[in-house]
Amino acid sequence: MSGLPRALAAGLDLAAARHVIAIEGGPGAWTIRHLEAALVRPGRPLPAAEPARDGPFDAVALALPPAQAAPLVAPHAPGWPALLDAVRLAPCWTVMAAFAAPLPLPDGLRPGDGGPVSWAARDSSKPGRPRGAECWVVQGSPSWSRMHLEEAPEAVVPALLEALAALAGAALPAPIHAAAHRWRYSLVEVPLGRPCLADPARGLGLAGDWCLAGRAEAAFDSGTALAAALLG
Repeated sequence: MSGLPRALAAGLDLAAARHVIAIEGGPGAWTIRHLEAALVRPGRPLPAAEPARDGPFDAVALALPPAQAAPLVAPHAPGWPALLDAVRLAPCWTVMAAFAAPLPLPDGLRPGDGGPVSWAARDSSKPGRPRGAECWVVQGSPSWSRMHLEEAPEAVVPALLEALAALAGAALPAPIHAAAHRWRYSLVEVPLGRPCLADPARGLGLAGDWCLAGRAEAAFDSGTALAAALLG
């Protein structure tokens, strides 16, 4: 999944694992205050460490979920938080599991029955994947993910694999690897309804799939629109 952005980022000066806490300054002289991401724990107060500061930058383009972007842009674009508040994103618990033998299932599933699983796919069926591997991605439905949002990954793995077994109509073999990841802001339920939010005069903008629709293509289109707006 990261192959496309890695190719697009080739040759760029990137700094990863930063938790941005504030955008300061103004047009043509923006600065970013940030902490090391490893120091920040969701739901807990920010650590007392002194934030680092980078800049100045001509422009700032944010590709963040609305709830995370709103407090950053509020001091500079007071009207934007209300627009962002209207966007609705659903969470998604996802399990990645590997098995020693093939599962009695088609390569892709969209049950659509309101159960725990909204989508599952045999990841090893994609072109170029190693032969002999039986790897699956299982996504929890929005309603199930909301209900179990704060559960530990160790509890989510068996629950979603049990739901996958129910779809297979047979017990699954013990996985040789299994891990769960929670996407708190995942599926777009109510989009912004425009390609991006941009203030070219200030050099500030927001982009994401949530602007248009819950698809990777929408994220690409939104980012392209924001770039065009900021570059004039």
